[in-house]
Amino acid sequence: MDVFSNDKAPTRADDEHEARIEDFTRCCLCGTELAFQHEVDYSRLSVREDAHCPSCRIRLRARDHALH
Repeated sequence: MDVFSNDKAPTRADDEHEARIEDFTRCCLCGTELAFQHEVDYSRLSVREDAHCPSCRIRLRARDHALH
């Protein structure tokens, strides 16, 4: 038995999961894979995440994440 084979048919949840990943990693305008940049602020214990499209040259997302 091959432990890496996946013989089950994709479910609706699988399709929704894949769609969410596409929304997060691809440009909503042109579909190009986004470029992410991360900057750590050690004094505030946070990470600044910026995402932009290298094709459209627009900034699509900027988020701060707390480090714990």
